[in-house]
Amino acid sequence: MAKYTKSRTWGMVVYPESAPENWQELLEETFMQFAVSPLHDKDTNPDGEIKKPHWHVILIWDGPVTQNAAMKIAEKVNAPQPVKLESVRGAYRYFTHMDNPEKYQYDEKDIKLYNGFDISSYVSLTKEEKYEAIGKIMDIINDNGITEYIDLLNILRMNDYNLFKVACDNTILFTNVVRSLRHSEDKRR
Repeated sequence: MAKYTKSRTWGMVVYPESAPENWQELLEETFMQFAVSPLHDKDTNPDGEIKKPHWHVILIWDGPVTQNAAMKIAEKVNAPQPVKLESVRGAYRYFTHMDNPEKYQYDEKDIKLYNGFDISSYVSLTKEEKYEAIGKIMDIINDNGITEYIDLLNILRMNDYNLFKVACDNTILFTNVVRSLRHSEDKRR
């Protein structure tokens, strides 16, 4: 990689054996946004040998910085050379091996976000994922006889925040779905 490559997004690997005990606090003190994967302590090499435990880290700057600037952050936590991220979404999904079913599946709940890191700024659902979510919400509406949009939002907010966000982003669609169910029930009476 060229010495003067610039990017707003960099990734690095941190090893428990070499990182300071307070390495996440040291990164927090930079005030940059960052995300930390669950501890990857069940990854294996192709021969089945377990890899050294490590964390994957996404670092976000407000503007483009050089690899040298990224390296200064890595040095604070004794991490190897950071790499420019081509896709924050891809790196974030790799935190749990979401797209690698042959690898150990880590829990998304164990991802840690710091200093306002918001993955939704980098990730949007694919069309297929959106249609799947819409289908799930329609099943919830039908299964529960929901005839008011506010009732739908309350149920989703309490039970599935990702579906809640889809419902919020598709207000017109779901308002019409619940209204349609309400009117079809009125006709049956």
